[in-house]
Amino acid sequence: MLDDFQFRLHLLTYIQKHDGEWYWYQLDRALSATIGLNGRQLMKELDALRTAGLIKSQEVAGRSYYFITDEGRRVVAVSSKSQ
Repeated sequence: MLDDFQFRLHLLTYIQKHDGEWYWYQLDRALSATIGLNGRQLMKELDALRTAGLIKSQEVAGRSYYFITDEGRRVVAVSSKSQ
């Protein structure tokens, strides 16, 4: 089981990998298949990452696409160096 930090790092890494390509539903399907996350939990985590300035979203045709910010990239880079 992932703790909150590990999960958010996993989510950040996933968003970085698909930077701006995926919208909420695609993230939800991919993450629910890999770590058993439900949609409500995903929205809570995305909101927390957005509030922390680690990701941003852009609405396109009624869908929110997710992008990692420079600060989010820094967190991923620092965390991968320490592991």
